[in-house]
Amino acid sequence: MSCSVIMVTLRSCPGLLASVKSVLAQRELAELIVADCGAWPDVLARLQQMALTDERIKVITGQQVGFSAACNATAKQATGDFLLLLSSDFLLPPGALADVMAAFREAPNAVVAGLSPLAATPQQFIGLRAKELMAVPISFFCVKAADYQRLAGLEESFSLQAAGLDFCARARAGGGRVIALTQLAVARLPSETTVGWRGTKDMLRYQYRHFWKQHKSPWLPLSCLVTLARYALNSARGENGQGISTASRRLMTLAVGLADLPETHEFTDKTVIVTGAAGSIGLCVVRRMLAAGASVTAVSSEPVAFPHMRLTWIKASLAEAALPTADIAVHCAPLWQLPPEIERLAAAGARRIIAIGSTAMYTHALSKNRHERQMAARLAAAEGEIASRCAGLETAWTILRPTLTYGTRLDGGIASAFRFIHRFGFFPIYPPALGRRQPVHADDVAMAALQAIPAAAAARKSYNLSGGEILTCRELLERLFAVSHLPARLVVTRLLPLAMGMASALFRRASFSADTALRMNDDLIFFHDEAEKDFGFAPRLFLSGGIHDLEGF
Repeated sequence: MSCSVIMVTLRSCPGLLASVKSVLAQRELAELIVADCGAWPDVLARLQQMALTDERIKVITGQQVGFSAACNATAKQATGDFLLLLSSDFLLPPGALADVMAAFREAPNAVVAGLSPLAATPQQFIGLRAKELMAVPISFFCVKAADYQRLAGLEESFSLQAAGLDFCARARAGGGRVIALTQLAVARLPSETTVGWRGTKDMLRYQYRHFWKQHKSPWLPLSCLVTLARYALNSARGENGQGISTASRRLMTLAVGLADLPETHEFTDKTVIVTGAAGSIGLCVVRRMLAAGASVTAVSSEPVAFPHMRLTWIKASLAEAALPTADIAVHCAPLWQLPPEIERLAAAGARRIIAIGSTAMYTHALSKNRHERQMAARLAAAEGEIASRCAGLETAWTILRPTLTYGTRLDGGIASAFRFIHRFGFFPIYPPALGRRQPVHADDVAMAALQAIPAAAAARKSYNLSGGEILTCRELLERLFAVSHLPARLVVTRLLPLAMGMASALFRRASFSADTALRMNDDLIFFHDEAEKDFGFAPRLFLSGGIHDLEGF
């Protein structure tokens, strides 16, 4: 038994390639048919290139029709025993197609199988216990190929969701069952889910056809009012709703970023522990390790719902985690958490430790802010303790100290400045704001970690990692305005240190202070010549990739 997966790209989803790769990992896949009705040209070109080397991929272009018509047309070309209509923002876990087909065998007269419309988290749909439902979402919609043809496919006059509801109603009317899958977790990437006026009208038509015309349901007026209220609420919120949550952004960074990386075999048969794996640098290390063929154990108090055969999450801090056997450890959590755990990592088999520190060890050492001085002291003490604890073990260490990092919008610094600009359209500066910076991308730091592992010259050494371009604070902020497609509005004020000092005291935020404003005129640059010489570190220019360099995917 095999299953054909059909994807219709009505809009360009950033996670399309990630979704495609999760489908191709399924053993029961007959073919993946992608009907292009709106993918970005570069994404479409990648898909067509993949189709040249994988005969299971079929890309159909020129489909300037609606979702239902595209599904019906591509279903005629499918060869599998089952058809799965899959949204391009879903990530299938390993063995998902096998679970779907098993559900059909266990449920007599089942015609449609899908997921429960309830969501456990903003980015994850979870199938509840097996039970019969009236309908399942069209975004994950599995049907036997013979039943799909028998019922004449989707109603082409309906839009996306209404077409699925109508098909389920017709299946039930013919004596079939609609079931929710059992214990199947499918990660969903964030996308625009607002309901337009056409979709609202189709929902009203569906309700009239199946609840009034056939059953004269007295609840129809109330149901229609709820549909109209939902449309009004979405219109009031605007097309983008509430934006992308932190959990969804982590998922996008990992899944979409991994799909964009070339697959190598540099760390095949290696097992790697990554601590602080849900942070900016940690996520980049995890996805690069997976692309390099490693098996990864990610340690974090906030695991990411990303399905991958070689990725295991441990929801705990490093001190609490039960560590598995590993060849390599990459520590991306605060540096001072590492020294007490070095013996445990060595006992687990780690003969190579890469630790991520910070150049704040130097820049904050003489700060007037007590919190910043303490952090600098803790970083310096941790570096010394790492060297001394590893001295008696057969474990080589390397410490990487990045400067101002950016790249996933999950941290402060540049990400905070971008959020402020995006929200208010201006940014306050303390004149003349000509202090020089050398921001480094989180993915470049992750790449440096992978490059340092096999480099014998990098063992038992520390390196400063800076970006590929030196900018003044003014130039850095102007670059942020440019990628936001906003005019650069820098508000010059000498009261900024006072304002930030008062805000720090009022909101009890030790992470920023008057010193933060004063440092706009300090040079905070570091050379990365040693890293370039020992393991080929070559960072990118600041925002050379535009907005994608800020988003991380």
